[in-house]
Amino acid sequence: MQSTNEELTTLNDELENRNTELERVYNDLLNLLSSVNIPIIMLDADCASAASPAARKDCSTHPRRRGPPITDINLALDIPDLPKLVREVIETLSSKELEVQNRAGRWHSLRIRPYKTADHKMTARCWRWSIST
Repeated sequence: MQSTNEELTTLNDELENRNTELERVYNDLLNLLSSVNIPIIMLDADCASAASPAARKDCSTHPRRRGPPITDINLALDIPDLPKLVREVIETLSSKELEVQNRAGRWHSLRIRPYKTADHKMTARCWRWSIST
């Protein structure tokens, strides 16, 4: 019984350390997204999972909950067939860059990139895209 308790205590300590580390990384990500003045939306499968404040200003995403499907993200930009472009990036795991125009006629650079893991692997389930002027 004592041995089992010691093992559980060790496991709890490890989980507490892991949770503290995850919280720090999450806060770092939120601070980074907040400090970047570029609209960035991270997508997981077919829905927004994180967005910079500049992106949240122009669309209905929230950084702490699963956002809208990509087909429902309404930006003030003329992006013909955005879901198709994202699917191509997922299928080919290669970036796309194109010039898009907003409703006021101003041009922006749209970059759609595959999501890279910490060990530099690409995954087909996640991607990110950003818009700059």
